[in-house]
Amino acid sequence: MSKSKKQLEIEINGKKYPYKETMGAMMDFKQETGLDSPVDTETTLKYMYHVVKAMCRRSGQECDLTYQQFLDGLDGDEFLRIVNENRQDPAEGDEKNA
Repeated sequence: MSKSKKQLEIEINGKKYPYKETMGAMMDFKQETGLDSPVDTETTLKYMYHVVKAMCRRSGQECDLTYQQFLDGLDGDEFLRIVNENRQDPAEGDEKNA
């Protein structure tokens, strides 16, 4: 049985939003960009925005951020943290937190 990843949150302008990649986010991203997955920093940011919007929709949390507000509120450290956490093998995370 595989271990599930912990629930991530991303902080934008001091507010925390749920962050978990879903099929809804993937399809929203593809519909807007025509891409199946991010290929560079610009498309990664667009994908992250769709992940936040989809997770807010899923959890019933309001997310009235425009894409530009998302970009303006997301600092580099938070961007890297989310990218690294998302790429991390769940087993590695358990060892780090042990």
